Amino acid sequence: MRNGVVGVAAGALLPFSFASSVACAEPFTLVQALAVAYETNPQLEAQRAAVRATDEEVAKAYGAWRPKATVDSTYAYARGEYHAIPGPPSGTYPRGVTATLSQPLFGGDILPNIRKARATVEASREQLRATEEQVLLDAATAYLDVLRFQKIVDLEQASIIDLQKLRQTVQTRVSVGELSRTELGQTEGRLYNLMENLTAAQTQLASARASFEHAVGRPAENLVDPSFPVVPDDFDAALNLAMNNNPTVLYARDQSVIADHAVSAAKGALVPRVSLQGQYERSKDLVATGIGINDFTVTAQLHIPFYQGGGEYAQVRETKQQATQARYNTADAERQVRQQLRVSEDTLRNERAAVPLSEKQVEATRVAFEGARAETVIGERGTLEVLISEEDFVNAQASLLTARRNAFVAAFQVLATVGGMTAEALQLPVKLYDPRAHYREDAGRPFGFGDTSEADRRAAIEQNVSARRVEAGPIDVNDLISDTIAAPSTPQLGVVSKPKAK
Repeated sequence: MRNGVVGVAAGALLPFSFASSVACAEPFTLVQALAVAYETNPQLEAQRAAVRATDEEVAKAYGAWRPKATVDSTYAYARGEYHAIPGPPSGTYPRGVTATLSQPLFGGDILPNIRKARATVEASREQLRATEEQVLLDAATAYLDVLRFQKIVDLEQASIIDLQKLRQTVQTRVSVGELSRTELGQTEGRLYNLMENLTAAQTQLASARASFEHAVGRPAENLVDPSFPVVPDDFDAALNLAMNNNPTVLYARDQSVIADHAVSAAKGALVPRVSLQGQYERSKDLVATGIGINDFTVTAQLHIPFYQGGGEYAQVRETKQQATQARYNTADAERQVRQQLRVSEDTLRNERAAVPLSEKQVEATRVAFEGARAETVIGERGTLEVLISEEDFVNAQASLLTARRNAFVAAFQVLATVGGMTAEALQLPVKLYDPRAHYREDAGRPFGFGDTSEADRRAAIEQNVSARRVEAGPIDVNDLISDTIAAPSTPQLGVVSKPKAK
């Protein structure tokens, strides 16, 4: 049994959250954004369909052990002249039907192929989890980017307004001879620089909004500051979670299991096969005119592959080397995840340490700016010093926003590395997609063409999102998420160890 990571906690907002934003009607929280992405993201839906398709490999493997029934019939017209029999040419209607039922009783590769197909299904589910984690990580990153760039745009706009007022004051003082035109030029130069920065920030905001809409499926509107996610504090504990839950590691292990079963299947091809066949034949005029056949036979067949040119032995040797390759790939995947976790945790620790330093820098530059502005009024400071101190203050605030965003993203990357960036682990208010449901229905099904109702339902959800986005703008997430569970009023994403049934 594999271990999962799930968890959610309600509580006060932890440090390093974004600064409080202006309250607005019907806020669209990060938890809601992740829920909508989970329900409607087409990349995730495509991978779910891929898993359902892989389920059929088990059904095909079982098919090698199921009976096979065929019916063949013939009907013809024959006309010929028989010289040994006097008389005119005669015409006949040869006709017949043959029903055959065959049942494999033993084959050395049947059971290994069934086990291989089951392991392939497990591997495809890990690919689904990896896709789910990437989709939710992209959605969370886009959400945080929109918040950051929106605040930077607001910051630049506020600075431009302040600087425009300062330019008017400088122009007035220049007109009365209190200041020189040099100071006016310095002020205007700084103003144009801020306008250029605003244009760059607006471009970044537009890109972040486009990324958000791609990941979530709706415009980024009424976003609010999230709580800081709870991540494992101890590296060894986090590494243990990663080794037991990271989809990349589990996928590599499944590939190793698949390779081992492939070796058994290749060896099984060298084992004798036993089958039983029953045949019923009924015909008229097929052998000769006027002769009918009504026959039933039962045949036991034994097939012993003594030597087939050496291809089967080459297949065994090939699969053995592929199994060795898969084991080394598993070891490499574990090393990669260990490296990713180390880098992610170091990044998170550094970014969290940078936040209080940025806060102190903001406070220091604020005091310097306010002091310089006050001293300018009494003539102790020049305009250039005010401009420099204001620029430092604005840059410090932008750096703080970036540091907070980076800390959030680093935390989510740690969650993704330990396998905790899934809807189940984050306890999103959605009906969880269970790939085992389709497996139970279709993996052993001997008949039928399949059911597309689930895919049609999700396609309708996506169409509903697109239509309402065009017609009404803001969307109520409660109309999009089916069969949801109640979410905490102040959800805080995190991890708690819990067994996960496969």
